[in-house]
Amino acid sequence: MSKDLISTNIAGYSVLSEPEAREHLELFRKLISEVSREEREGDVTESKDFRRVLFHDRRCRCWLVEHRGKKYLFKLDKRDRHRVDYLLQSFFLGSNAMRLMRTLHRAFRAGFDGAAKIYLVADKRFCGCVLHSFFLQEYVEGHDLQETSENFYKKYGKEAAGIIKALHKFGCTHGDAHRGNFILEESSGHLKTIDIGGKIPSPPQMATDRMRLEKEWGVKNEVFDWGYYWVCLHKAWRHFHLRDFFPHHHGG
Repeated sequence: MSKDLISTNIAGYSVLSEPEAREHLELFRKLISEVSREEREGDVTESKDFRRVLFHDRRCRCWLVEHRGKKYLFKLDKRDRHRVDYLLQSFFLGSNAMRLMRTLHRAFRAGFDGAAKIYLVADKRFCGCVLHSFFLQEYVEGHDLQETSENFYKKYGKEAAGIIKALHKFGCTHGDAHRGNFILEESSGHLKTIDIGGKIPSPPQMATDRMRLEKEWGVKNEVFDWGYYWVCLHKAWRHFHLRDFFPHHHGG
């Protein structure tokens, strides 16, 4: 069986999928023909062997899809589609979604299992720029750590840090490693991360991941490279207010 990813075009989308992904491609074709902007959070669509519910309709639109006895997460990533810098970045550096797909495919083949599996990604492009991306990925059955106590979820800090370290090794960063982006999988008893940003692991990006682990999970950061100090400087600048250096004038 071929282990290479498959590139194809469906309904005006550039699609990158797992090998032997005929069922996933058929499901994507069905979904892309049916989902609409008019759907609102909580809306349900179902038929004999298919059910779709929109459960998140803010920065990213997410549907829980049940098809032929299997569950999937179908996600429209629309967070950055109006930012000119991200459009230009996609023009010069290519699709971030497809880069993430290739990175995780390589990681899974090497034995990594700390993330939800992505079955396909689909880009809508215009003049070489990516306008938005769809993801069809594994739905992880388990416990949302966002709803657990600090004493409970911090027991998994070392495991969360191991997942982040592995992602860096394979060539991507998480970007938002808070506990709400990790699921304690019911079947295995181990963590899986579900929402990876997938940016190239520059020192500042990796430092951001490590600092989030320290703040959120209590895993001490032990790398103080230039990326770490750059992030610290950037945070300080964001909180800098020139007016704090001038006296406040109050009316008599």
